[in-house]
Amino acid sequence: MRMQILILLLLVMCNIGWTRSIAKTPDVYEFDLFDGDEKGSFLLSVVDAVHIHSVVEAEGVLVAIGEFRYHLAGEVRLRTFSLSSIDGGRTWKKDNIIEGRKEMEYSSYPIPLEVVAKGSNVYVLASGYDVQGDGLGKVTISECKDSLLLISGKVVRSRGFFSQSAGVEWNKQVPLKGVFPTGLQAGPVNKFFRGRRDAIVTEGGLLVFLVCLKNENSEDVPTIIYSVDDGIHWKSTPLEAHVCKENCNIFEWGGRLMLSNGSYTGHLAVYESINMGREWTEAKRTFSRVWASGAAEGGSHNLLVVTIEGKRLLIFTQRAPSTDSYGDGLNIWLSDGEHFFDIGHVTLEGGIDGEGTLLYSNGKLLYFYKKTGTFHDEVSNAVPYDIGKVAHLDHELEKIKAVVEKWRTESVLRSGTRGATDRVNCVDDAPAGLFLNDLDGDQWKDTYNSVSIKAVGAKKTLNGILFSGPNRGATWTVSNHTGAQLYNFANYEFTLGVTVEVPDRVSEKIPVVGVVISEGSVDECLEVSYTSDDKWYVTFGGRHVPTFGSSIHNETHQVTITMYNGLFTVNIDGAAFSRTGSGIKTVRRVRDVMHFYIGGYGEKKATPNGKLLVKSAVLFKRELTLAEVQVMFMRTYWPRCPSKAPLVAVDEPQEGHSNGHIDNATHVCVALAAMIFVVTF
Repeated sequence: MRMQILILLLLVMCNIGWTRSIAKTPDVYEFDLFDGDEKGSFLLSVVDAVHIHSVVEAEGVLVAIGEFRYHLAGEVRLRTFSLSSIDGGRTWKKDNIIEGRKEMEYSSYPIPLEVVAKGSNVYVLASGYDVQGDGLGKVTISECKDSLLLISGKVVRSRGFFSQSAGVEWNKQVPLKGVFPTGLQAGPVNKFFRGRRDAIVTEGGLLVFLVCLKNENSEDVPTIIYSVDDGIHWKSTPLEAHVCKENCNIFEWGGRLMLSNGSYTGHLAVYESINMGREWTEAKRTFSRVWASGAAEGGSHNLLVVTIEGKRLLIFTQRAPSTDSYGDGLNIWLSDGEHFFDIGHVTLEGGIDGEGTLLYSNGKLLYFYKKTGTFHDEVSNAVPYDIGKVAHLDHELEKIKAVVEKWRTESVLRSGTRGATDRVNCVDDAPAGLFLNDLDGDQWKDTYNSVSIKAVGAKKTLNGILFSGPNRGATWTVSNHTGAQLYNFANYEFTLGVTVEVPDRVSEKIPVVGVVISEGSVDECLEVSYTSDDKWYVTFGGRHVPTFGSSIHNETHQVTITMYNGLFTVNIDGAAFSRTGSGIKTVRRVRDVMHFYIGGYGEKKATPNGKLLVKSAVLFKRELTLAEVQVMFMRTYWPRCPSKAPLVAVDEPQEGHSNGHIDNATHVCVALAAMIFVVTF
């Protein structure tokens, strides 16, 4: 009996799965900038600021940058230093970076702007400011000089008999002369994006910083500065006005420099560049306008690109009010550039002040954030000071690993056991969404666990989902003006493919798949259906499109709809579905693809009586070529094309090469090869 109870307890404890509904409060470790009773020594001073600037990870060591500004015995005193932790923020060791003291003022003191780590090396980008005191303890900083400063250091570990620690050995500051473009100079310190993770090291080893300069009219000019040789030589690229206005973050993805712009209302815009910021295009096929940026959905955001379980991932966090009274929280999303997963909401104790930073160190997912404490100085001023907190997101990391394993398993199943060796007989992307026969009640679940769509009149079978009855069909939402829009790319281009079997003859025209487009107050619709005389039937905007071909009962067919820049094409069983060789085209650009429907109209309206077996529904983030559609036709897997090359610095566009914008040649060829009848409205 005891053995049975023990086995039962073990089974309960070893919960292999996970659910989104369970949220655990993470372990949080707190630190500040004071050593021991050092805070007491400031009772003799008039303190201006005690600030934790940022935290980075360098080969398993957390490095925090902090600064004191205070007034003691008639002198302005400034200290900038680092703290290092090898145990995830539990304990810290302090090292001085630079210290300044002077009666009344100190000229060109380096104020940190941004920090980045490359291997065991830490680079602090700073700018020299004139720091002044008024004799009464008030410390002010004026506008900076014309050159930036770089301070580099190296993380060094030390081991004892029973313990180990790490510190940073700092070098002297080095001016970055000539880095500013003509007509630009550094602006006030509050205009810099300080401590916001606006610095990265690319896969090619480039140091990249985003700073805010100003022009002759004192207008803000966000600028990318980068070095290909660890800070010896630098180049700069002013950004286009619309690319970054405020609340911007830079990261690298898929061989491109990426920049998120949080100043837009609605959803977060993301841009990409292949030439170090000289030209930008909106990243419509990956991350742009996926996450809501309004106050109701969450405030500031943070991005981390990391490799977990051998897979390159983007982890996105967004500040959000807590769902309970315990404190502020985070919404966390995961993406591999093709799929998304909502990891869930995390409550953080004590509230969050300012910006936070997501980190991955020693196999641990961490979130650094700050809250504000107060103490009293010599004249009994209530001085605010930063208290650092490091939250260990262990539960969320386990979820991430489970999702990655799911994605990997599905990728192997859908890609086959043999990888593609050329770019001919392959599909260059994995599906963004794939629905097979996973039906739970009225929820039809995506194979990648990204989303569930509502399916009515649906029954799970061994070969797919059988839709029957007058109230049937699945509605796949695309545009969502509040909350996340995982399929926003479909407003620009997509390929939707459904594999179906018509089990019985019908007496009326039966819808197979449709695309609903909102044009102001009128919903336009492209629909593919089959008729009582075994014919495929296409309508667009309420008008019939002449077509040819037959629907054979009890045999499997594949219907694909592709769209690029307002041009729709329809293919049946891997072939262009047309007599005339013309195209289905709108006279206006598609504004909003509202939703797809599959197997019937769902709850929107009654569907003519009949049955349809949907074996699969798949969505790609771009218009597949006719050759790719044929690769996909009637297969259970799609060979993937070879991966792209990593990002490299390109000083000037080479003659004959791409200028950084997406090449439309492929789309033009596909449009010419697979166009069908023109319909205008």
